[in-house]
Order: sequence, then C-alpha cells, then structure tokens
Amino acid sequence: MTESEFAPAINDRWLNADVKTGATPVPGLFAGGDVVSGPATVIEGIAAGQKAARAIDQYLQPGEREYFWEKLELPDVAVNMEQEIDELLPVEYPLLSPAERLISVEVERTITRDEAVREAGRCLRCDCK
Repeated sequence: MTESEFAPAINDRWLNADVKTGATPVPGLFAGGDVVSGPATVIEGIAAGQKAARAIDQYLQPGEREYFWEKLELPDVAVNMEQEIDELLPVEYPLLSPAERLISVEVERTITRDEAVREAGRCLRCDCK
C-alpha cells in the first residue's frame, strides 16, 4: 500500500480507529492502544488489544466463536471490609549503574518473583480508599 492509501486512517498524531473494534477507515488495518487514544493505562491498552484481536479474527475468519477473555470467570474471594489494611511500603526496584545505562534504555533492574508477589499483594482493596 502507498502512503496515500493510509491517509484516511491518520489523524494528526493518532490513528482513526473504532473504539469497539480497532478497525480503521482502511480495510484490513486495525489499531488500538496509545496510537489511537494517546497515552493511557496498561489496562486500557490490554482492553484495546483484546477488542482489536477479536475484530481481526472476525475479519479474517467470520463466524461465531468464543474468546477466552470474554468468558473468563473470576473466583469468589472473601473480603472482610471491616478488617484494617496492612500498609506495606512498595518494593524498591534496583537501579542499573550509570555505566550500565549507556547500553540500555532501561533504568530499573527486574525484581525477584517474591518481590513481585509482595508488590501485587500490597493492597487488593481499592474500593476502600
């Protein structure tokens, strides 16, 4: 395709795409996430990717089928709304040395599995604050 054929999908700095499907005005071109909405959260990016994946699949192979992310059932979790929240400090991410930063775009090192589990469990009660 030539650049002019992509022109209907381009809007200033972003791509024009349907928020429900990721379809652009260019047949067969789909987009989602930051390139459509501008900066957003990781969750919004994942949701846009799921919508676009479904639309792309339907575009390539029309027909009824289930997508695992649409039928995912979350387990029941007992939450005691009266219980006090243990406030834990965030995990400190180890930083690369200045010399190491010259060969990488990353600044932080990876945390351990145990640190990731601890970080994920710091507060699962977002409804309380």
